[in-house]
Amino acid sequence: MGEFLTWQIVLRDEVHGKNAEIPQRIITVKPGFQHENMPNEIGILLPGNEGPAALIDAVVAAPSLVEGAVMGIFLASPFLRVDLDAPRLRQAGIDWIANLPSVGQYGKEFSEQLEEVGLGLESELSALAQYKEREFSVAAVVVDEQGACAAAKLLPQAMIVMPSVTDFAAVFPSLNQRGNAVQAISTALAEDVWDGLLLCLGDPGEVAHPRQWPTGADGLVIRPSVDL
Repeated sequence: MGEFLTWQIVLRDEVHGKNAEIPQRIITVKPGFQHENMPNEIGILLPGNEGPAALIDAVVAAPSLVEGAVMGIFLASPFLRVDLDAPRLRQAGIDWIANLPSVGQYGKEFSEQLEEVGLGLESELSALAQYKEREFSVAAVVVDEQGACAAAKLLPQAMIVMPSVTDFAAVFPSLNQRGNAVQAISTALAEDVWDGLLLCLGDPGEVAHPRQWPTGADGLVIRPSVDL
């Protein structure tokens, strides 16, 4: 995909058509630094990438490569201009927006520090709300129950449960670890009026085994492979 990182989306057969049909892939910025030992989920959080403005410019320049995808943008960027970017993305065939990468992935302590300077999850959700007001479908990336409950107020069409940076300390988080996070968020959302798709980060090898997917997950967002 050249300028982009692609994350495939795989739904359970029984949930197709639930609330809203989500595209089959997410497009995000590529990490500025890539190494076989650096997960892309962490790489896109590093300051070395070109940021949302360059990503949006690349999308607009190559609409045939991204049309119909979910556009993952770092929505906490202080340079973001939804009023200017939304029409350009729509013209490129983008109808879905996600806050990917998300500041929530940095972990609670650092995320709280970013919140204090107006660059936290609240900023991301505000930007998602602005896209939703412009009739984009939105997928909210969340890490924990608190973030999920805040995101549910927007009534997003989907939520994507992502591990935090610390969850990658040794290896890719286990299916059990990711499943526990999904279950905790699903339980926390039980009293919310929200019936969107709940998606979990998955490994390519898990696609063929939906019975092993976390309980409560409607599908997987497959982690992108390292493209060296």
